Amino acid sequence: MLNPERYLNGDAPHPVSAADLSRLLKSPWKLVFQGTVGEFTLRLFLGEWLAEPLVLSATRGWGGDALSVYAREETGRTLLVLHTVWDSPRDADEFRKALESYASARYSSPAIEVGKTELCWTGDEECCLSWREDTVIMVKGPEHSLVLSVLRAVFRGESQD
Repeated sequence: MLNPERYLNGDAPHPVSAADLSRLLKSPWKLVFQGTVGEFTLRLFLGEWLAEPLVLSATRGWGGDALSVYAREETGRTLLVLHTVWDSPRDADEFRKALESYASARYSSPAIEVGKTELCWTGDEECCLSWREDTVIMVKGPEHSLVLSVLRAVFRGESQD
């Protein structure tokens, strides 16, 4: 636990449900992991490409998350869905900006705006993110259309809760 004082003050992580993507991701996609990664793992993830002060600031307002990883056995390709919730819209915006910096560095390219609150990067895989209010979602996978479909499905599922 990175912030025991927050937990002791009643600031427990927000429960985040992983989206059910079974209708969208049919065979041969298989769910291989589903769980929470937490603030520490997000720091490690961003820290591969970003400076520590930015990483610490961007992850400080973590509220909760759900990570789902799907795989195609025959190709070895994976699809990662990271759904994060932040303590405030400001915290979410700070994390989103850090993810933009991460993706621009990781994929050596600027973002492509595909919607008002959707950005994508292309490289050896596709990476797209979307946000609204206190939520930031990132999807990484092998094909642009699949990644964007999953990203939008996660938000549609969230609005039905």
